[in-house]
Amino acid sequence: MEIKELRLGNTLLRNTQMWNIDDVYDMGVAIRHPEIYKPILLTEDWLKRAGFIGETKDFYVKDSIVLKWGQTHSTEDGWLFHYGKSFASHMKYVHQLQNLFYDLTHKELIVRM
Repeated sequence: MEIKELRLGNTLLRNTQMWNIDDVYDMGVAIRHPEIYKPILLTEDWLKRAGFIGETKDFYVKDSIVLKWGQTHSTEDGWLFHYGKSFASHMKYVHQLQNLFYDLTHKELIVRM
């Protein structure tokens, strides 16, 4: 994970606990001490915590956004992101999904702790 990927509202692991970047102070701490923050691997459980509904084990939907488990062009398994007729490459971490969701919908993707 690169610090430049982070924005207010992202959910990460701080040491071993879930943590949200809620304000500028939190962002400053993350910038000064990136070694204590880890990205959260995007799993079915995390999709459910973010309000996605599982149509099948490998197909989740929320607000016209579809995540489907599959192989990318790099042959790496991951969540493939679809929005309308658009397709974006695979998502690996919760904060990546939060960022893309916000960019497309202008709404925060809240993850239940």
